[in-house]
Amino acid sequence: MFVGLAMGLMPITLGRLLGSKNPHAELAPKSAVSISIGFTNTLTMCTAPIIQPLIGYIFNWLTPDIHLGIIETYSLHNFRVALSILPILFFVAIFFSFKIRPR
Repeated sequence: MFVGLAMGLMPITLGRLLGSKNPHAELAPKSAVSISIGFTNTLTMCTAPIIQPLIGYIFNWLTPDIHLGIIETYSLHNFRVALSILPILFFVAIFFSFKIRPR
């Protein structure tokens, strides 16, 4: 039922870029659609070096020094708290996608 939530933010952005059946709902003119899609892909790939260390920092902050030999252990609560940033950012992106005005 919620498969669309797990797909990521690119379908929302690309849908807004390419528009719908209404040509006035497009965000980019026809001559700049390729550049807009390329910028969207670049921005998506550039967020990984920011989000992944942030999640790792949250893991380290939540976990006391619990070790089984040389392996650190994390509880389910640690995973839920550290990865909760992803749905939060997803809903922030949806909010901002509705703030974009069509031409």
